[in-house]
Amino acid sequence: MIFKTALLLSALVSTSAFADSLMPGFVHWGAPISAVQTALTGKCSSLTVHRVQPPDLAGTQLEAQIDCEGFMFQQKPRHAEFVMGNGQLAMVRITTGADEDTSLRTAMTADYGAPNHSDDVYDDFASGDAAIRHDTHQVLFYAADAAPDFSKK
Repeated sequence: MIFKTALLLSALVSTSAFADSLMPGFVHWGAPISAVQTALTGKCSSLTVHRVQPPDLAGTQLEAQIDCEGFMFQQKPRHAEFVMGNGQLAMVRITTGADEDTSLRTAMTADYGAPNHSDDVYDDFASGDAAIRHDTHQVLFYAADAAPDFSKK
């Protein structure tokens, strides 16, 4: 019985660690900036909001970004950007390291299947609305309606 309990606990811990490597569970596409700020309470060592000029999201008149320092991702504190298009959450970018590209690709492939597009700049996982950027070493998660900005579906 102890052995079965230990195996179950081991599986839960492994699953939790693996789940942490993908999109944060509190992200809700289309959420207003105030809801995103509230969701980030306690998840950032510092948080700043700024306007992006000119907007770089397609079809966006007003773009703002919440920069979150110290955001925990893959058991490390990171710089994370929560990008708002026309007042709604459209994308999350989390800075990673060059040494993490392979493990991130493995985790995303396990969760979303093989990337639908890969090149020197990024691996795009259209089924998960997610990508790994190789040039800037970031993980991207994006709202389905923002996919044309980031994906080659």
